[in-house]
Amino acid sequence: MSILASILLAVVAAVVLIIAKAISVAKLINERNYSLIRFGLIGASWVGLTIASMGSSCGPIGCTYGLHFGWVLELIKIDMPPKALFFAMGGYAILSVYFFGHVLGWVFYLLRTFARPVSR
Repeated sequence: MSILASILLAVVAAVVLIIAKAISVAKLINERNYSLIRFGLIGASWVGLTIASMGSSCGPIGCTYGLHFGWVLELIKIDMPPKALFFAMGGYAILSVYFFGHVLGWVFYLLRTFARPVSR
């Protein structure tokens, strides 16, 4: 399997997981079993990791911006094999699926709420 096909498959899987999580979150919100504390922790963790991982590389033509996860390994000061960076990125990907699933779940819930007719 080529790298492009692997990336495409991973993106499709992530989108499916995000939508599945969003449906379950919308259901929990509708049933009043949703924990805002959990959403706050997931959101704060995702924002914190995203801000800490932002970086830029500047060259003679211009700068490029992206996420750099090497700081995670430097933080724990362990000389690990290159696969450790893969696990750091995988953890961030899982956290992103949860975060975007919760956000999309709230969007689904709000759309359903506003689409209902007002009862008198």
